[in-house]
Amino acid sequence: MFDLIVLTASNASQARGYRRELERRRASGALCAGTKFLVVPDPGGMRAGSLGATVNVLSKIGGVEGRRVLICHSGGDSRRTVGFSATGKSFIPLPSYSRGGDGLALFDLIVDTADSLPPRSGGEALVVSGDVLLTFDPSEVDFSRPGVSGVAYCDSLEQGSRHGVYVPGAPLGSGRACAVKGFLQKPGAAEAKQAGAVKSGKVAVDTGIMSIDAATCEKMVRRGWKTGDLYEDFTAELLGGFAPFSVNVVGECEFLHLGSNAELLDALTRHSRTTELRGFEIESRFLRDVAVEGRLKIRGHAVMERCFIGGGTVVDLAGDNIVTGIPESFRGILSLKKGECAAFLPVGKDGWRRIDYRVEDNFKEDGKWESLGMASLLKSVDHERIGEQLESIAVARRMHAEVVVSAPVRIDLAGGWSDTPPICFEMGGTVLNAAVTLDGCRPIEVRVKPINEHEVHVCSVDLGLRCTIRSMDEIRDHSDPRDWCALVKSALAVTDYDIAKGGLAVSICADLPKGSGMGTSSILGAATIAALDRVAGRPFDEQRVSSLTLALEREMSTGGGWQDQLGGLVPGVKILRSSKGADQRPEAEHVGRDAQEWLGRLFAERGLLYFTGQKRMARNILRKVLSFYAANPHGIAEIIVNALKENAERGFEAVKAMDAEGFADAVNSYWTDKKLLDPGSTNERVEEILEQMKDRISAAALAGAGGGGFMFLLARSAGDALAIRRELESRAPTETARFYDFSIDVRGLEVRDRYEV
Repeated sequence: MFDLIVLTASNASQARGYRRELERRRASGALCAGTKFLVVPDPGGMRAGSLGATVNVLSKIGGVEGRRVLICHSGGDSRRTVGFSATGKSFIPLPSYSRGGDGLALFDLIVDTADSLPPRSGGEALVVSGDVLLTFDPSEVDFSRPGVSGVAYCDSLEQGSRHGVYVPGAPLGSGRACAVKGFLQKPGAAEAKQAGAVKSGKVAVDTGIMSIDAATCEKMVRRGWKTGDLYEDFTAELLGGFAPFSVNVVGECEFLHLGSNAELLDALTRHSRTTELRGFEIESRFLRDVAVEGRLKIRGHAVMERCFIGGGTVVDLAGDNIVTGIPESFRGILSLKKGECAAFLPVGKDGWRRIDYRVEDNFKEDGKWESLGMASLLKSVDHERIGEQLESIAVARRMHAEVVVSAPVRIDLAGGWSDTPPICFEMGGTVLNAAVTLDGCRPIEVRVKPINEHEVHVCSVDLGLRCTIRSMDEIRDHSDPRDWCALVKSALAVTDYDIAKGGLAVSICADLPKGSGMGTSSILGAATIAALDRVAGRPFDEQRVSSLTLALEREMSTGGGWQDQLGGLVPGVKILRSSKGADQRPEAEHVGRDAQEWLGRLFAERGLLYFTGQKRMARNILRKVLSFYAANPHGIAEIIVNALKENAERGFEAVKAMDAEGFADAVNSYWTDKKLLDPGSTNERVEEILEQMKDRISAAALAGAGGGGFMFLLARSAGDALAIRRELESRAPTETARFYDFSIDVRGLEVRDRYEV
């Protein structure tokens, strides 16, 4: 986490726009509460260059000693992407979304990437470019050397000829930071070879990232550069001895550079290596902050941002179009041929200026920037009106949006029951679990959409049942867990829904067997709460959703702990810990990317997930466990709960160490201790299966409370896994018993808005 994030701007008008964007994020809860944000324009509105802007920032913030500061240089004019000149390249939207459904911009992903880099002890200024997204492995970077450390990656001579190139003092691919011997700007092949930059046909291409230690920052302020470029003037000073200069050369890096209209259109509407690595949700038409009350027709690739298509208005796009800023007041027909683009800018108190251009236009070189007076025009843009425009669009969209929430289920690997009140109130809880997909799908989905009637139409897709709720009294009648609609009624109650303010269509689906032990009902409840919050305009809050899910289960009289909903809410493999006390606020610690990928491979090779066909209601087992805990004969229950928590810790450490046998031992111990807490955690049929397969398995446990449902097995080898599958498929203990393919889900619960346009 950064203590301070600073955006540089070229002038006061651009700075106002950036502050508005930051305020939007603060209002939605997207900004980290522990981080301060600052926008610093170049002094006097005169361009200072990246070196002058950096020193200006360092002077204003009083140095970086003991602090981690990110400086994102975002003071460009966006002349080659003129549709986004008013809001700046850093805030160009990308087809990426927060888990709560908020659309992300380039800035958000740049900050996320920068935060994944190792912090420098003693304080640092981490400098990045605000117009490029980099995708690489941050674990390859080491900022422990004094002075200034850059980041480069191995690529071809052709790629190096378009960027800065380091001349490192160690072979490329050595995997360690090394001193810099030289720095070249867009060198040709001959220049690069003569400088010694070429190693095995590759060069170290600059990413623009620089980590500057506190002592060097202080020295830069004393030196007092007012103008200059970091990657020409400052690198020359460093090579001349101003401060130690080193570089980290990572193996691979993907660039997403939004340098032109064509690059922007491709990045937002077409698949690429970066979109695959980043998990972008690519469609041929990219719409962000667009409200449609009139008619919109798109016949090819198109990008639209901040557009209000009012009633009676027709927008017809032939393809390869970029349209930004259509005001609510616009009426008539906007018809653009292939490759034509339009940008609308709010100028003054109530005026609008339309800029027409083509995808191939380059305002930086063709003179149009000057002929249209873009510099003075952008300084007169009213950024408060842009904010008002976005709010109007948001209100209109909420009236027509269908909120879709999807979620994985979870496997309880160790520590279950310690998360259940009153156990967790008195002892705190510790649980190791994994969010997983089944047969390549996320089994939980909830859809909620506003309707005109003052009633709630509820549909259960998996049960094939429907009901209509017409009063608040019906919503309050939700304490019978056998009522299939009780979960939705309880979710409406805990989110303070008022039927008098408008109706809803609610669709729920849990695509897996009932009584499965995969946390299904709790995760479905969490998904319903998250969807209702989104429709109500509340920002996504993981802690709120988790807490309200506990309240929902109390309303339904089913009881339960917090690990189920957090197992699906929070992505990946994690340990969840809470302190004792009535106010349970579990915190998640993840195993790390490398360890999670290792466990994913282990699951793919040796892991099995088997539905036993034995359905059971967790509520009945819960009552037995809590009765035993309350009686606590000879203090045994407390000893067992401590053992359950210790199993989770041992399993977590084993996964981090990529220790398969240590992980298996923790899971086995958990299964043994769980049966000690309640013998009903198992049954005769489950024990028969385990006895039959005991020579082929390293670990086994039922995935939830026990008594049936899903069984998790870790085979001794890939061959044993195949043999177990064949054996149980040929002699299934019940008609519904079957294996499910599963994999670790890295996304967790997600909220999305869907619109018909």
